Amino acid sequence: MAIKPESSSEHHRTEYNRRKKSDEHGNIAGTIWQLCIIRPIDIIALLLYIFNHTLDHNRAGYSILLTFLTAVIAASMSGYAGVWLAILTFVTMVLQTALREYRYFNKRLIEVMWYTPGQADNSGRFFKLAPWLAVTPLLSVAHVLFGWLLLALVFAWFMPKLDRLASRWRNRKQITRQALIDLREYTPLVGVHVAGVDSSGYMINQWLPVLEKFDTPIVIIVREYNMLAQLDETTVPILYVHGRAYLEEVMEAGMLCMLYPGNAKKNTEAFRTFHVQHVFINHGESDKASNQNKMLMAYDKILVAGPLAERRMHRAGLALRKGQVEHVGRPQTELFLKRQETPKPIRTILYAPTWEGLQNNSDYSSIGAFSTEVLQDLFTSQQYKVMFKPHPTTGWRDGTRTREVERLQQLCIENGHEFLDPQSSIMEAMNRSDLLITDISSVLNDYLATKKPIILCVTRKLTKEELASEYPSSRAAYHLRQDDKAGILDLVQRIDTEDTMAEQRSEVRADSLGEFEQGSLERFRTMVQAFVDI
Repeated sequence: MAIKPESSSEHHRTEYNRRKKSDEHGNIAGTIWQLCIIRPIDIIALLLYIFNHTLDHNRAGYSILLTFLTAVIAASMSGYAGVWLAILTFVTMVLQTALREYRYFNKRLIEVMWYTPGQADNSGRFFKLAPWLAVTPLLSVAHVLFGWLLLALVFAWFMPKLDRLASRWRNRKQITRQALIDLREYTPLVGVHVAGVDSSGYMINQWLPVLEKFDTPIVIIVREYNMLAQLDETTVPILYVHGRAYLEEVMEAGMLCMLYPGNAKKNTEAFRTFHVQHVFINHGESDKASNQNKMLMAYDKILVAGPLAERRMHRAGLALRKGQVEHVGRPQTELFLKRQETPKPIRTILYAPTWEGLQNNSDYSSIGAFSTEVLQDLFTSQQYKVMFKPHPTTGWRDGTRTREVERLQQLCIENGHEFLDPQSSIMEAMNRSDLLITDISSVLNDYLATKKPIILCVTRKLTKEELASEYPSSRAAYHLRQDDKAGILDLVQRIDTEDTMAEQRSEVRADSLGEFEQGSLERFRTMVQAFVDI
């Protein structure tokens, strides 16, 4: 039977119906994409964001949301939101989460372990890679295989790390048990409790050369896994202890004295062990508000540099017990800083600003417009060599300070000046410099040991008298305010011509750092030994 040819009108009607059905299918597919893919992924992304943000408030939780946005863009560009794009997006988010949380789980798998400097897992790079995976959905626009290829490459690179993580998981109890057995055999009489924000490794690093001078068995107890990678080489044994329960077990291994270089919250977990002498040794002498903290009253002993620190605490109203405070000086300045007995021309300047502090009322940092103006004026003059060393913790609370430091680092490089690693020891730079520019911080007080001139960046609207009253160490420094018309160059040139504050610095140095016939190092060592001999 012959087939009747389709007329033109019937052909158009058939084509119209086909397209209509296709559009209906497209609408159904779009609805399915919205209800079954887009919205669940949106919810999952939000939950993962909250989860990641809760784990560590200092980390930006944007990579997963960024991936979701790029998936939407990819769907718009291709005009088709297929199941494969949804699966690719979801797998990308899972891998991003694994990269981001590797460090989190890695540091919590093992409760107690011995650590050798250099063995820490530098997993911060995993976290940095996670946001870049957000391009995966966009690659699928060219071809879906390109996105899967990128994920396969990243997964292949990441797999050995995951295998190591699995191995630590399997052996975690054995590692912890063996560490405790070895600790009891070693029987340390003195412990050093190190805790705080991840970038606080500098607090213990400055004490390592001092602790190495001890004959008494010592162990450094680090409570933050991410801090391990910051520790300098040392002969003093280092033990990582995560949980409070194991901390108490560690302290029961013969320990008689615990030293605290910082005033971290986790210090209170160690206070439960009553038979141990708890001794605060700080990580620098300064007029900062943190050195007037009421938590200081909880320690059995507070070892300060000199009389100024004790007066500061009494003025703050701390109910200190009789004999609770002892003066021991700053052993680090005695070990590493060279005194300049006669004035020398100013050729090299060290600019070492402090960080922004944990709260606004403890923000003494000049990082920002002030620091830019100071460095640019010094660079433009071409009269001085400048070393710029920011505080290791700069930007921990305020990310804009981190970006400002990066900008100033680039400014130093472009002008041929020296940018110093924030984690490096500042004392070597102090010895190379002829003058210090700094903020309210322990850098000012330590530099007093060199007898060289100091310029203090005054970031608060206080009169000279108010400044001297609230921050007594400022009496040893020349003051620079951002609104000073003369500026930094005029002040440096005047100091170079005549250093009128040399005698005042000498007085403040004795008050701040103390003076001891046997020397600060021996004074400190004798004091700690006395706690063990009680």
